[in-house]
Amino acid sequence: MTRTRILDLRRADEDSYAFHASLLDQAQGGRYESGSDTEVVHDFSIKGRVARKDLRIQELTVDAVTHPYAACPNILGIAQKLVGASLNIGWRKTVLKHLGGSQGCTHVTTLLLSLSELITPFYFLEVNGVMPYGKAARDEGRWMKACLGVSGSLDGACHVLASDGEVIGRAKL
Repeated sequence: MTRTRILDLRRADEDSYAFHASLLDQAQGGRYESGSDTEVVHDFSIKGRVARKDLRIQELTVDAVTHPYAACPNILGIAQKLVGASLNIGWRKTVLKHLGGSQGCTHVTTLLLSLSELITPFYFLEVNGVMPYGKAARDEGRWMKACLGVSGSLDGACHVLASDGEVIGRAKL
């Protein structure tokens, strides 16, 4: 079985970004009633909009294109309870509160949880709007300095961005 996930973020307007996320499970080499040598088992997608200011969900649409059981899409409307929630603060807890366990669908919940990964491309796009991305900008600390200006703090986000590390140190010069 191959799982393919796509997460796409693009500037929609001055105040928001549009996103698209999808999860596709495709089985290969098994035995299928269709007679094919592959079978799509799950195909779910999410489209929406997130506020530029605070990463709050403004719009959210969940679609179950392919699913194994007729009841699978019955929980899709519950996702509307996530509109207004922030990807930046408490996203995981909020998703699990509304769609965890038998309240939701494992695949939709997985896809919704993955929306927190939009934070990295969000900051990249925000910084890239004021600073060209490239080796020189990174090596000289200009890129990270711009990142810190947009995000407020990335200190300690990972080992490369350790507060006492080289990357953050160059950015603070």
